[in-house]
Amino acid sequence: MIRKSGFFLAVIFIAFFTFQSGAKAESGSDEYHRGNYYYGLKDYKKAIMWYSRASKKKYAPAIYKMGLMYGSGKGSTLNYRTAAKHYEKSAKLGYHPAQYQLGLMYAKGIGVKKNDVKAYVWYVKAQESGNKIVGRHLKKLEKNMDKRDIVKALKILKKFKKKK
Repeated sequence: MIRKSGFFLAVIFIAFFTFQSGAKAESGSDEYHRGNYYYGLKDYKKAIMWYSRASKKKYAPAIYKMGLMYGSGKGSTLNYRTAAKHYEKSAKLGYHPAQYQLGLMYAKGIGVKKNDVKAYVWYVKAQESGNKIVGRHLKKLEKNMDKRDIVKALKILKKFKKKK
């Protein structure tokens, strides 16, 4: 009886870890970390290839890194518009570094048309998601916005909350 229960536990153990590794592979985490490895080696072409694979699995940190790569021209041609598109995809998945970065792009008009309302929305989303450095940018932006634009931004934020 002891042998059978030991065998049963071994089967459960193997099944559990097989399931865990399969779930991890589905998330894009492995590809993302492989991209980070190549990024650390300054092999940006391989890094962007791995980030791209993870991005296809909607892994927000990898999508954000794709934005960084296009925004810096590492491993790709410098393209702020494409960087902004990647930041937006990642930001919509709730990744606060991308929300912050997208807010900066809208505030400065880099890769997107300058839009203080959208900048405000993404700054607030980043702050709500735990970004600690966005506060000073948000305060500076608020000083330069008129009240109608702030009200417009708050309405957009309300719609975001209703979607959840």
